[in-house]
Amino acid sequence: REFYASVMGHSHCSFKKMKLLLLFIGFLAVQGSGLGCDSGNRPAPPLHKLCNNETRCINYTVEEANSCYEVRHYPGGRWVAADIDRPDKFKDFKKAWKRLAAYLDGKNTENAKIEAIYPVGHIFFVEEGEKMYSAAAAVYLPEDYHDSPPVPTGKRIHFSEKGPQKLYARAFGSKKKFPVKDIDEELETLAKSLQKEGIVDVDWATPIVFAYFNSKSKVKRFEVAFMGKKSIEPKPFSEICQSASRPDLPECAKYESKRINASDLEVRSYKRYKIAVTEIRSFDYGGAFQRLRSYMGGNNYGNETYNLTLPLIITASFSEDYSHMTEHHMGVLLPSDVKYPAEPHDYQVKIVDLPRQKVIVRAFGDELIYENAHRLYGLNLEKLFYELRAKGMDIKSRDMFALVYDDIGVKGPQRHEVGVITESSIDDDKEEPKKFSDICRSENHPDLPECAKFKSYPISGTDYEIRAYYPHFVAATPIKDNDYKAAFVELQKYLNGWNEYASLYEMAVPVTLSMKLSDDLDSLEEQYLAMGFSCPEDEPSEPLSSEVKVFKTPFYTVLVKPFGGKVDENNANEVYEKKFREMFADIEKYDIPVSHTDIFALAYDYPGASLPQRHEIGVLIKDKEDEDGVKPFSEICQSDVNPHLLECARFSSFETGLNVSDVEGRVYDRHTMVEVELTEKISYEDALKELFRYIRGANDRQIVYNMTVPVIGTVRVDSNDGNLMEAKVAVALPSDAEHVAKPTSTWVKVVVYDPYKVIVKSFGGKIESVERLDAAYKEKFNELARELDGTHWTGIARKNGYIFGMEYDMPGSKGLKRHEVGVVVSL
Repeated sequence: REFYASVMGHSHCSFKKMKLLLLFIGFLAVQGSGLGCDSGNRPAPPLHKLCNNETRCINYTVEEANSCYEVRHYPGGRWVAADIDRPDKFKDFKKAWKRLAAYLDGKNTENAKIEAIYPVGHIFFVEEGEKMYSAAAAVYLPEDYHDSPPVPTGKRIHFSEKGPQKLYARAFGSKKKFPVKDIDEELETLAKSLQKEGIVDVDWATPIVFAYFNSKSKVKRFEVAFMGKKSIEPKPFSEICQSASRPDLPECAKYESKRINASDLEVRSYKRYKIAVTEIRSFDYGGAFQRLRSYMGGNNYGNETYNLTLPLIITASFSEDYSHMTEHHMGVLLPSDVKYPAEPHDYQVKIVDLPRQKVIVRAFGDELIYENAHRLYGLNLEKLFYELRAKGMDIKSRDMFALVYDDIGVKGPQRHEVGVITESSIDDDKEEPKKFSDICRSENHPDLPECAKFKSYPISGTDYEIRAYYPHFVAATPIKDNDYKAAFVELQKYLNGWNEYASLYEMAVPVTLSMKLSDDLDSLEEQYLAMGFSCPEDEPSEPLSSEVKVFKTPFYTVLVKPFGGKVDENNANEVYEKKFREMFADIEKYDIPVSHTDIFALAYDYPGASLPQRHEIGVLIKDKEDEDGVKPFSEICQSDVNPHLLECARFSSFETGLNVSDVEGRVYDRHTMVEVELTEKISYEDALKELFRYIRGANDRQIVYNMTVPVIGTVRVDSNDGNLMEAKVAVALPSDAEHVAKPTSTWVKVVVYDPYKVIVKSFGGKIESVERLDAAYKEKFNELARELDGTHWTGIARKNGYIFGMEYDMPGSKGLKRHEVGVVVSL
């Protein structure tokens, strides 16, 4: 009973109390250990001494043999069997043998004496638990009697028709007539050896004992065996997944695959998906699934309902020594067309990006029920790891998973898969770069570092993108004698307190290697290592080292090429040089004004980090030299031609009746503005910082909005005496913003403006400071007032009381500029 319970996956408890993935731990304990078993002190008499001209034995073929067992194939045919009343009572075995012997000796309708063919087989039938509910003794009949054997005249004798059968068998010897204890131990040795090798096509519920009772020697031959189960092919995806011919089926996750030769294993690279995830606590799979089903059914802030995408995913991560499970989650994929899923009401459900990782998968088609799920998943994982070792693939990953395509208990063919996330790669050079969601801090990953903020504009049909980086603090130091480590240490020292006020700063990624090439691109003139960092007080402490410089970057635009694959200290130079050559060859295809001498590499992972990794190379996009004139909107505003530019506030024009080229009438569309009022405590620069913080996520939903232009400074004056009443700085939210978040700062207000009419005067030129900007606005507004005098717009500014200035260019940018002043005609 002890043995049968352990073989069936039990230990004196109901299987319903066992948990689905506990065998994730159990199977690892036997990985890699040798078989190391033989007949020990129970050598079996050889068959050739037992089976001869006088004694016939059943013929079988041996497919494979080792010190633990043989893989045998027995012929099909008819057996005669006698039931054993009480399998735990030896005297009931003897009664069954006597009934068989009587039948063979003539107790049949033909009084025929039938030759006995050895061995006598004892088949035990074990329930899914400890109970052995029946057993039988059986003898293989000679071929002449397979079609129409004599009918037994004795009681409780019956026939059994069997097809060709695969058996896993192990032989031993004993002096006892029926050595129950030895049989139990040998069955356990056989079972453990099969489990160690990951053999899963085994019917554990029907152990067999063969006995050769005709042995004249004192030592008799016994064999223990388990029947091999016929391999059940998993249900094909054509019967599971949505297609043109089966639109009624659910959507399935898309992936690219490559089968590992001569195995049941498949390497897959899944597409990116949004996934709803929840933690499995105390192995409560039903509770986890209920939370996910509730979210998919509309328990979210958008009241959105989503169709199920297969498969359901169950993941398990283990400690380094595999002694305990560190993470256990269940996830359900969202449909591929859902780009912005609604946030869950339930805090236990999170929406994350499923990274594109390579996995190794093994599929099986056994009928899964609650009582056998634990055993089937565990045994198939054993088989997966055994086949990997046989292929010389030493997978060290501690992240495993099960993929569920069918409801538990579904009748007929099913499909189930087990797998492991692997650090191996089919082709590292084609490896997808690690996603930013797995690199940068977010609500789902507060433990990750901050990343430099930027707006991205992918170039269609390529893996290049144009990025506009927002200002951020950087510590930089020159790299001397190609000693990158020394430069890195110097920057870390600054962040760790080697500065004027001993301030500690948190490192941000990426680390940037900036290089200046000679004009002929043949030599490296200088190179710097730069490290971003967070500075809440916005005034970083001065470095104590003269080699370190600290500054806040301006807005700048670059062309970037991300790539994946493994980069370490041994191949870094070769990989980066190859990628830069590819980039410069490709740049010629695009009409982008880049600076070939200003290149850089961005590092997101330590050298030699596990896959996936993310690496990027890039080049600065050149600014035009300072010029007079007004920059046209085609070079400022986002469009199909220039998708990397910023969105501009939308307006239509109206005729002012003025014959002035730089003045026009506009009607602005209804839009939402974020604004800060200027006071004695809040300066223009402070207001800009508050607006920028709101846009970058300082709001109750932590939404990061895309920047728009222009930045607007408005002034309201008293219509009677012209005195200043209020001044504000504002910027519009993007037109595609789905939600308007509440500011976390009391200085920031969100206001919706209905369409309004203005008259605007545009001008260009470089403005280097706020003071200079203020002076330019006054000068240009006075010009506009003079141009309006003598027309029906005379005095409109004082009448309505609103004047404004608008900025389209970032401070410090070069080339053409656009500034505007104006007066509100009507609200």
